[in-house]
Amino acid sequence: AQSPSQQGLEYKDRGNDLFGQRKFKEAADAYRLGLAAANAATTFPVEDDLVVALRSNLAITLIKLQEFDEAEHECTVILESHPPITKGT
Repeated sequence: AQSPSQQGLEYKDRGNDLFGQRKFKEAADAYRLGLAAANAATTFPVEDDLVVALRSNLAITLIKLQEFDEAEHECTVILESHPPITKGT
């Protein structure tokens, strides 16, 4: 059986592939499944970086789908629960 981290990473990669194909609805679904796997983690903690990546990717995908309220919610959750993110550090 895969750990929640492995499942989350697989869903993130699947979402990224779908996003690249401009299949935004399907990509959003994959990112949501990744977050669900991460949230289900009880014995294996999931890395914060993975959760932030899933939420960030979901947010940009929701913007592409013009679901701005939900995108704003995802960004707010990231900002409230994680320290500031700087790319390339």
